[in-house]
Formats: sequence, structure tokens, C-alpha cells
Amino acid sequence: MLVDKGPCKYVRHSSYTGAFVAILGLSLLAHPILSIVVSIITFVAYYFRIKNEEKH
Repeated sequence: MLVDKGPCKYVRHSSYTGAFVAILGLSLLAHPILSIVVSIITFVAYYFRIKNEEKH
């Protein structure tokens, strides 16, 4: 079932979004520069993973 109301209207992979926010939050606790690096790496990794899943 495709959800087209609420936050799920904009976020197709809610578990990935939650994991990304958690990683961002934990890295912010460690160090601001580290959080930028970790966030970029995580975003790129999720981007390619989601793109691959959508393809299949």
C-alpha cells in the first residue's frame, strides 16, 4: 500500500531517514567536523542504496 499522506508522502524510505538522523545526532555529539564528514558519507551511501533498490 502506498501512503500519500503525512510525512510518508515526502519520505519513501522512513527507516533510512531515521537511521540517517540518528547517525547525524550521534556524530554531532562527538564532534561538529566529524558530523559533517559522517553525514556526507552516510547520505551518499543511502543515495546509492535507495537508487539500487528502486531500480530492482
